[in-house]
This record gives sequence, C-alpha cells and structure tokens, in this order.
Amino acid sequence: MWDAVNQIKDEVKQTRNEVENLELVINSQKKASREYLIKSFYEYCKYLESLHMHDVVLGKVKELNEIYFKELGIEIKAVKKALNNWISQKRNNKSEAIADMSNTITLELVNTLKLFQQENDLEYKDGIYGYYTCEKLRAYMDQAKSD
Repeated sequence: MWDAVNQIKDEVKQTRNEVENLELVINSQKKASREYLIKSFYEYCKYLESLHMHDVVLGKVKELNEIYFKELGIEIKAVKKALNNWISQKRNNKSEAIADMSNTITLELVNTLKLFQQENDLEYKDGIYGYYTCEKLRAYMDQAKSD
C-alpha cells in the first residue's frame, strides 16, 4: 500500500514540475510576443513621424496609453502627480510640471512621459505608459500616494 502512495506522490510531483515548466514557457512566449508588439509599434510610429503624421502618431499613442492605464489599473491623475513629483525632485524645474491634472491623456502628459523615459534610459521613448515606464515611475507614485 505504501508503495502505491509513494508512486502517486512521485507522479503528482512530476506533474507539478511539468506544469511549472509549461508555465515558464508560456510566460516567456508572452513576454517575447509583447516585446515584438512594442517594438513593431515603436517602428510604426517612427515611420509615421518621418512622414510628418504627428497627429496620427499622437492619436495612436493616446489609444495605447488608454489600454495600458486600464490594464494596469492606474488612474491617469496618479501618473501625472507622480511625474510632477519626479519633475520637482530630479528636474528641479516647477515650470515643467503638468498643469492639467484631469484624468485625461493629453499631449502634455505624453511629452512628459517621453522626457521621463529619455532621462531614465528606457529603451522606448514613445510617451506610452507601459510596463517598463510604470516600473521606473513606481517610486514617485508611492510618494504621490503619501502626499
């Protein structure tokens, strides 16, 4: 009887390991797919910029930002406040602060995100509040919550 129990335990352990390995593969594929999409979108926007289609690019950036804000569950106002904290601490120039504190994606927000991405050496300086920008801005968001 104990042999059967031990055999079942071993099978459960083996199955658990197989599931964990599959999850690792799936997660790496998701990340690779997301990276490909981000890079493709960035290249597409650069192409549109070269054609001087700035309004189209801004519209696409705003649309993608809306998706990320919803996906991340973060209010636009919170990001604006965090960016203003960053500006006051790192840039030390209050005139660069975001004035429109509405819950709306504005050109001012996009440009400030681009500046933040540039000064924090993020790969994409596109004004999109994606995962990498979110991670870099997190410390300033925590400060914004406590203010």
